[in-house]
Amino acid sequence: TINFADANTNVATLAVSNAGEAVTFRDDTGLVIAAVVAAATVTGVTATTFNLTTADGAVTDTAALAVTGTTTIAAGTGGDITFDEGANNFGTVVITTGRAVTLVDTNALTLGATTASGLLSVTAGGVLTLSGAVSSGGTTVLTSTANDAGAITFAQGTQTITSTSGALTITADDMTLDGTITATGQAVTLKSNTGGDTIDIGSTGTTTVDRLELSNAELQ
Repeated sequence: TINFADANTNVATLAVSNAGEAVTFRDDTGLVIAAVVAAATVTGVTATTFNLTTADGAVTDTAALAVTGTTTIAAGTGGDITFDEGANNFGTVVITTGRAVTLVDTNALTLGATTASGLLSVTAGGVLTLSGAVSSGGTTVLTSTANDAGAITFAQGTQTITSTSGALTITADDMTLDGTITATGQAVTLKSNTGGDTIDIGSTGTTTVDRLELSNAELQ
């Protein structure tokens, strides 16, 4: 276990190689997940769980994070979170606080309770599943780039999605929308990730390859 919980800790670059262990880190400004060259070079973050807190400081990455369990980020209402390395591989991500939030995962991703005071952009290379309420103060873009192959690639479950000031776009080859979506006065766009797929409005069938099916209940 690695635990740096002192609120006065201040580093510019963070890299952790601690597979199989939990990592907690607190920084009084912001930092970059990158490579650190010492006696041995450590690149990115590898851990079972990763808890990162900054005092309204931006958090970015130039090297990938590989976290099998839950990653929890709290960057304050003024701290941007940009984890956009294509090789990032998270289990579950929870954003407690952050301004503009961008997350990219190379395969499946579970997005837990997430609050962004600005824009929110989440892209998963596999199935994108919500396991907590999602709220954004700006444009919200939730994307699964996986080919559905007859299976769900975006699963809202019963979780709420709220965009208070900005358009909301959900992109996936097949999606279940069982929770409430709120974007009062804002545009809401639902679209297939694969160009040319059929969009079936009012579908009563099961998931079908190359078809984005939206039931009447989901669209109410």
